[in-house]
Amino acid sequence: KSFKAARVIAPDTVIGGFLSRGLGNLIRQRLEASTHINLATQQERHKNWARLASLDGSLSTIDMSKASDSFVWKHMELLVPKSWHPILKGVRLGTAQVSDGEKRKLTSYMLMGSGHTFPLQTLLFYAICESVRKLMRRRGFVSVYGDDIIIPTCIAQPCIYALQLLGFTVNNDKSFFDEPDLCHPSRTFFRESCGGDYKGGVDVRPFMPEDTY
Repeated sequence: KSFKAARVIAPDTVIGGFLSRGLGNLIRQRLEASTHINLATQQERHKNWARLASLDGSLSTIDMSKASDSFVWKHMELLVPKSWHPILKGVRLGTAQVSDGEKRKLTSYMLMGSGHTFPLQTLLFYAICESVRKLMRRRGFVSVYGDDIIIPTCIAQPCIYALQLLGFTVNNDKSFFDEPDLCHPSRTFFRESCGGDYKGGVDVRPFMPEDTY
């Protein structure tokens, strides 16, 4: 992934890739039909929401660490209908052959390189956080793009608790959920989502020169 961290990517078989991509497209369509999430435009919308949230702090931006690797089959049993289970098992890569030729059993359900990983991850994080919002009877909206989560600040701590309870790790270095202060209403906030960094409505993302080597 970077000079500091490696990320495992598992290329799928031709048939497996066809099925996985088909499932991913179906989840995308269902997300768009049943929620406000459109993965084709969600990234830019998240940036705009992060900008607006940096003005009043009403929304929080949460980022996850090793998100796709953290999903195991138990999460599928808990979070999706039983009618989904056969197809989810059918597109899963259960073993992988590493560089030394040895085959190893995979613990993680999702792998980078599978066509359904990103939309399914989006759906499941959305389901968790939206459930918390509804249980707490709070207004506002939940939005997710992969492992980038935007939620009302009033439910940030309960959502983080629920995610951690389910075995996920919140990236505290890239999560911002400080609450508005009634004593200092003019205070601004920092929010970050999908590569957009904002402080008080201003884009403060530093210039990052591309590697020319």
